[in-house]
Amino acid sequence: MNLETGAYGDCEVAGKMLEEYDKKDLQISVESALTNQGSYSGLNDFDYQDLANLTEGRLKDLSQLRTLNKIPIPNEIMDHFKNIKCHCRMGLFPEIGRAWLTIDSDIYIWTYEHSRDVAYFDGLSHLIVSVGLIEPKKNVFINDVKYLLVLTTPIEIIILGVTFGDTTKTISSPSRSFISSTYEEMQLMNKPIFVINTDNISMTCIKGSSDGRIFLGGRDGCLYEVTYQAESNWFGKRCKKVNHSQGLISLVVPGFLKVFSESDAIAKIEIDNERNLLYTLSENGAIEAWDLSDNSARRITRLSQNDLANAAANIIKTVDSSVFKPVVDICVLMLGEYSALHLIAVTQSGVRMYMSAYHSNVQSMIDLQIQQYRIQNLSLQHVRLPPGYTPNATCGKPRNIHSAFCCGGSTLMISTPQQDLDILWSLSSEPFLHTELTPLTETMRRSLAESSTTANLDGQVWAVAEMRDKSSMTMKFPLRESRKARKLILLTTQGAHIVELLKSVDFLQQVLVSCHGAHHDAVKAFFDIHTEPEACATSLMLACMESMIGTELSAWAKQAFFRYGGEPLFFTQQQMLQQMQSGAAESPRIFMSTPYAQSRAASQIQQSLMHQTQFGGGNNTTFQSSSQQQQPQQMDICNLKYSAKHGGLYLHIARILRPIWNRKCIDTKNLTSTITIHDCNQILNDLFGIRSFIESNSVIGLMKMSSTSDNMIMSQSSFMTSHHHHQLNGNHQMNHQHLQKRDEAYGEEKKSLDALAGFIRYVCEVVGLWKILCEHQLHVLVTQLTVEQRQVLDSCNFREIILYRNELCALLIVTLINTYLNDNASVKLISEKLRDVCPSLYRNEDAVSHKATEILKLSRTCTNDDERMEGLSRALNLCCQAAPKLPLPNICQQFTAAGFYEGVIKLCLTFANKFDPNESGLHFYKNNYPFDMNQIQQKDQDGFIAFTTRMKCYEEVKNMFQYLFVNGNEGQASGSRIITPQLHNVLNIALQSQDQLLHVAVYEWMLYNGLYNQILDISNSSLGDFLARSVNQMPVNLELADLLWKYYERNGQHQSAAKILDKLATMPSENVNLSKRIEYLARAVMCMRSATVGYAAHHGEFLRDLEDKLDISQVQKQIYDTMTSARPRNIDALQARDAIKTLDMRLLNMSQLYSDFAEKFNLWESQLMILNCSHHNEPLLISSVWSRILDNEQNEPGSPAEKAKRLLSKVQSLSNDYGVGPCFPLSFLIDELEKRCFDLNLPNSPVPEMLLQMNLEIDQILDSYVKIVTSIISVDFFLIRSVKRLLQLILQNNLSSSKNRRRTIAKIEELVSATLNVLYKTQGNEMQQLTADLREIRQNLASVN
Repeated sequence: MNLETGAYGDCEVAGKMLEEYDKKDLQISVESALTNQGSYSGLNDFDYQDLANLTEGRLKDLSQLRTLNKIPIPNEIMDHFKNIKCHCRMGLFPEIGRAWLTIDSDIYIWTYEHSRDVAYFDGLSHLIVSVGLIEPKKNVFINDVKYLLVLTTPIEIIILGVTFGDTTKTISSPSRSFISSTYEEMQLMNKPIFVINTDNISMTCIKGSSDGRIFLGGRDGCLYEVTYQAESNWFGKRCKKVNHSQGLISLVVPGFLKVFSESDAIAKIEIDNERNLLYTLSENGAIEAWDLSDNSARRITRLSQNDLANAAANIIKTVDSSVFKPVVDICVLMLGEYSALHLIAVTQSGVRMYMSAYHSNVQSMIDLQIQQYRIQNLSLQHVRLPPGYTPNATCGKPRNIHSAFCCGGSTLMISTPQQDLDILWSLSSEPFLHTELTPLTETMRRSLAESSTTANLDGQVWAVAEMRDKSSMTMKFPLRESRKARKLILLTTQGAHIVELLKSVDFLQQVLVSCHGAHHDAVKAFFDIHTEPEACATSLMLACMESMIGTELSAWAKQAFFRYGGEPLFFTQQQMLQQMQSGAAESPRIFMSTPYAQSRAASQIQQSLMHQTQFGGGNNTTFQSSSQQQQPQQMDICNLKYSAKHGGLYLHIARILRPIWNRKCIDTKNLTSTITIHDCNQILNDLFGIRSFIESNSVIGLMKMSSTSDNMIMSQSSFMTSHHHHQLNGNHQMNHQHLQKRDEAYGEEKKSLDALAGFIRYVCEVVGLWKILCEHQLHVLVTQLTVEQRQVLDSCNFREIILYRNELCALLIVTLINTYLNDNASVKLISEKLRDVCPSLYRNEDAVSHKATEILKLSRTCTNDDERMEGLSRALNLCCQAAPKLPLPNICQQFTAAGFYEGVIKLCLTFANKFDPNESGLHFYKNNYPFDMNQIQQKDQDGFIAFTTRMKCYEEVKNMFQYLFVNGNEGQASGSRIITPQLHNVLNIALQSQDQLLHVAVYEWMLYNGLYNQILDISNSSLGDFLARSVNQMPVNLELADLLWKYYERNGQHQSAAKILDKLATMPSENVNLSKRIEYLARAVMCMRSATVGYAAHHGEFLRDLEDKLDISQVQKQIYDTMTSARPRNIDALQARDAIKTLDMRLLNMSQLYSDFAEKFNLWESQLMILNCSHHNEPLLISSVWSRILDNEQNEPGSPAEKAKRLLSKVQSLSNDYGVGPCFPLSFLIDELEKRCFDLNLPNSPVPEMLLQMNLEIDQILDSYVKIVTSIISVDFFLIRSVKRLLQLILQNNLSSSKNRRRTIAKIEELVSATLNVLYKTQGNEMQQLTADLREIRQNLASVN
């Protein structure tokens, strides 16, 4: 639900430019010229101008005022005038569209527009002194009471309830959002709600605030308030009168005891509801300012008439000071129109005095948020003299002004030159507000030029008020206010006189009608006098006005827009300087008002103009171009100046969107929209109008219509014309450059207008969507958002939603659709409406997605399997057709919830194939895996994107697997989870696909969940490829490598399995211990010995290499065991720990094992094993190692028998490892054992028994003993006894273990002979006994033979 990236970027560009135009538009006001303290105006001949100046004098009949209607007082009221006794008063209630008239003690109220619906109240017995209509506080009275009618007599204050005939309809209110389209029949309650004693103080005026407070001005000069509440309490009455001028004492002191120090009656009360300020004007012209903040009333200051007049006289010393008094009226300046000024005081001579209640230096605070400051004082800022005070004045001066009214930039003053005949003076800055400023004036200040119009009235004016708008808009729309004239009601003795104050669009309309089209010099003059963007914006208002579309006037306005809209152009700073110099030499066509203050030097003005133009401070937007032009002497930076048409379009849109641009979207308190459906309609109507204008006159058309205008050259700036004229005579190339620059300017403006057109379309969609959301109870939709989403929406304004937060629109659309789905309602109608209103926010694929969602919801409740599958298939087909622009995660979740698992796989495959139709992702996977990001960026970035996109699609398949796996093993321990039959079937469906990357996703999911045994059950060739690539990418992942060799082994690829096992065994890693390495090598040897490997030569070499590694690993294991189980005493613990770690984490070669471990740590058995494995044949070294081994055993503590047993056991155990060979020197070992047993003082040698138990060859044993016996020098009876015992044991076994009896018998005979020869050398009984025994053995041997 997002805009395309390019279109969204254009919207942001257009939005930022729109803000620039809007910012400049907001800066245009007369206030900047009024906020210099001590300034004044009205003495210049051109401060008051004739409307004919708007057309340079070509049209004389332009009018600023227009009388709409004159409605007399109803006859039934006029009939009561003959009964008048002493007093009557008249006034207006614009809140309800009514006028009132009091005759003595009776009051009559009627609708002034239609002179009907007369209501009256005659329940008083005293003269009515003052009348007021107040909107009551909320929750105080019943709902039927819409207003309070406050009447005062000399002794009482009477408050009546006002109701209306149709209570189901509401009526217009300045402070509430409900406004009806008509005023119903008004009714006054017969019985007063409150009656309060005035303490004999006559109340001269009544005024109510927007929050329901009632203020009264007393003839004693005090400000009173009537406070009221819903119920009485012990703190006080339900209604009471408070004297704010005297404080709390007024509540307890009786009226007849009060002594007043003042007798200056209050003549008028005005309230500034936006700033919480109240002003009073006394009969003697004194002005008081009150602060109404915090539901209180605090007097800030009092400014007497003389003080005010003296201050004005000090500002203007050339005028008689008598014109500055008396002050006859005051008018509040609205915050939306004046930020720093608050009040206008009007004198009887028509002098207007502008005052501020903030600070003496208001000019320095204009750019601040001044409404945050509390009022400090009431200071005079500017004095404006009325017409007639200039030396060349052609009109008379106002006289006897008795009332005034201010609205916007207009001031109405009522004068009474003669009795019962009033004259209306209309002074307005509206016609000249957007006129061009000349370099000769205060260029940095806005114009104070006003038009002056007078109109004779039929009678004496009693009241002036602005007619309230009866529409239901809750906010101000600047565009509509700009094209809608203000209606004012003047109540005279003859009735209601309704007039209009015309706007700029009305003046243009008068000009076009008078000229019968746009091809007239008066129309051109209108554009020349005004700033061109403003004139174009005015033309657009007229051309796009609903009531004017299709009329001749609309066509004329369109013609004027294109004819006088100017052209875009590039210019340099040097050319701009020439423009200022030529402009200074010319006489201005229209003179602007010059408020007299300290003037600036001409050079300063020129610098200001230069700064203003270069940095976009002027009326038309100027941008610096990237192109630069090198001149021989200097570098001129080229700038782009958009045409007036461009500025007019942006101004028009800015004024349409200004009410909502920075407005919060929702009210954080009740979560409701801050704009109503009617507000949306108003904005959409204006947007559709300008959108239709742009589409019917495309951007290219705008450019063409401008370029073909016969005034194209004239629309260029004068300095451009003269400059090119001079260059054409001498240089053709400059003309070519100028044409090229002009084409570039056209291109830049076209881009900007294209962006604006897209921006308008998008804003129409956003506002249209917001209207739909309001129609569907936005506050309900907001409650369905998460807390985080709601917080984001709370903080957003419409600007952010339009420019940056389009995902919020998508979120609200989804929420809206979900409400339909949750209610089991069809989404067809709402989808069609959304597609029609906001097609870029709610695209066709969004509609398809929600239709599929609806079908899926229906399928869940369907009991017929065939119908259910038909519905699921239909939803799948819809989604496949709209792929890949659908929200895949959302749809897959719904398919999974509906049990349509096959649909998830098919949909994901469809998405992946549409994203990557050429299978670039698979090609990338096969050629670039594992990934090298540096190479990817240089070689195949597109392939990488395709691969990641495919895998992202298959993430939804993995999510579905996880859903089935978790639900199928609910309650099971993590180690005992299995693949259910349902999940097994779904996995098989995925693996049956031809997309290898989908297989990769399946394998990744199985690995993630630790399903190692199950993954090996898969015989698909893609598994081996996946595991191999995974191992290459993550070589340290032992689980993957383990799976890979098992996969190879199961599928008969033994050599591949052996290679993986070899890598695992030889890979340095702390995660693989030595035992595991030996196991890997052993398995590798087994794999290579398999019959399926074959008998190739390289296979044999690999096998031998594996066997050698296995042997070496056994040696390493022996060293490792020695170091861990029985660490030698001579080894340090730290050294041992390091050595063990080294032995366990990698395989070493023989040299490393011998030098770094066996030799270093005196591991003799390990040395012997290394010598044996390396086939080392050095008898002395081997004998030395054996001696060390036997010494270690003999040195162990124990009895002689135990030591001898250890020696024999050690030799016997090592003989099993080595057998008789170079590393097992049998003769040396027998000799050593016999000697050591003799040294241990054993009675008989246990060596013979041990030797025969070792299953050695008897011949080898006999040869060894022969060698030992023949080598002795002296008789060793211990050795001879051992020989005798050996021979006896051999004969006892009948030579059964001998393989060659004869040879064995011969060797026995040889041993006997050798032994006897030794015995013959000595004497003694033991010798004789041993000799006899040996001879007996010889005899027995002869019998055996």
